[in-house]
Amino acid sequence: MKHVKIPALVGMAIAALMALAAAPASATEIYSGATTLKSGTAISASLSGTASLTTTGGTALDTCTGGGVTGITTNDGGASGVSVAGTVEKSYVTWTGCTKKTQTLEGGTLEINWKEGLNGTVTGKGFKVTVEMIAEFGGTCSYTLGAGKGLGTLVGSTTSNATLAINAVVTGASGNSFLCPEDTKWVANYKVTSPSPLHATNVSGTELYSGATTLGAGSTISASMSGSATLAFTDGTLIETCTGGSASGEMSNSGGENLTVTGKVSKSGLTWTGCSKTMDTLEGGELTVTWTEGLNGVVTGRGFKVTMPLFGESCSYTLGTGKVLGTLVGSTTANATLAINAIVNGAEGNSYTCPSDLRWTANYHVTSPKLLHVTNS
Repeated sequence: MKHVKIPALVGMAIAALMALAAAPASATEIYSGATTLKSGTAISASLSGTASLTTTGGTALDTCTGGGVTGITTNDGGASGVSVAGTVEKSYVTWTGCTKKTQTLEGGTLEINWKEGLNGTVTGKGFKVTVEMIAEFGGTCSYTLGAGKGLGTLVGSTTSNATLAINAVVTGASGNSFLCPEDTKWVANYKVTSPSPLHATNVSGTELYSGATTLGAGSTISASMSGSATLAFTDGTLIETCTGGSASGEMSNSGGENLTVTGKVSKSGLTWTGCSKTMDTLEGGELTVTWTEGLNGVVTGRGFKVTMPLFGESCSYTLGTGKVLGTLVGSTTANATLAINAIVNGAEGNSYTCPSDLRWTANYHVTSPKLLHVTNS
C-alpha cells in the first residue's frame, strides 16, 4: 500500500524539484542543468533498491523491488512564497515485485519547497494505496497522505540523477478494518530518470560581496587556475591537462531581489598555459551565479568556445545555450574557489572523429576581489 504512494510521491517530488527552489520567505524553482523547468514538465522516477511498508514499530508489512512514477508540474514556481506543485494520476504510479498485492487507488499532488543547497522538502497530498494483507489482518488495508504529509527530501544534482529519499508515516484510510494498523511507515529511494540532472534552488535573489561591500555592475572578478584542469572522455579517459591559466570577467548587473548575478567573459579573458595539447579560446561567453546555501552559489555558463587538436583534427567545445559548471565556494576570511565539474559539448562543424562530449574539471582560485562570497537577497 505504502509502496504505491512512494512512487507517486517520488514522481511529483521530482517534477516539483525540477524548478529551482527558494528560501523560506522566497520562491522555489526546479532546474535541469541550466534550464528552468516550467509548468507542464513531465518528471519520471524509478524505484532504486526496495520500498518498504512497516508498522511504526518496525514490523515488515510489504516490500516492493520495482515500480515507477510520472507526474506533471502544474506551475513554474518562482514567485515569492510559492512552491513548485505537480499532479500524479493513479495510472502513473506502479508497483512490481511486491511481497503483497499492492495497488494505487487514487493519485494526488506533490509540492517542493527549496530547503538548502540543491535540495528541497517534498510534501504530498491525497493518494491512496491498498495492500492485500489477508493473513495478517483478514483483508486489504489502504493508506493515504490525506490533507498533507511531509514525505522526505529531493536530493538534487547538477551532474547526475536526482534522488527522492522518502521516510514518512502514512495514515490508514477511512473504511479500513479495525485490524489494520492505524499508521504505517514508508521508506524508499527513487531515482529521477527524466529529466536528468535535476535540482531545486532558491530564486529569491542573489548578490556578490567582497567582505562587507556589495559588488555592482562593472566589477571585475579574476581567478587563476589552482592545480590542473583536465578534459576527459565521459568514461574518465584523460585527453588534455593544463597546469595554468586564468579567467577574468566583468559583472553585468548587481543582482538583487528575484535576480541572479550575471557577467561577461571576453575571448581574451579565458587563458590556458602548460597544456599537454595546444588549447585556444575562440569565443567568450556569459556566467551566471545563483545563491544556493551559506556563502556559495551555483555557476552556469553560456556560450564560450575552446579548441584543441585531437585525432589529427581541430576539435572545438562549447557550453551552448547553458550548462551548470559547478560551485562558487565563497569565503569571508580567504579567497573564494570556483570548483568546475561539467560536461561540455562538441561544437557545430566538428569532424566526426571528435568526441561528442567531454568532461571538464578544474579549480580556480579567485584572486580579485578577495573575500568573495554569495548571499541571498
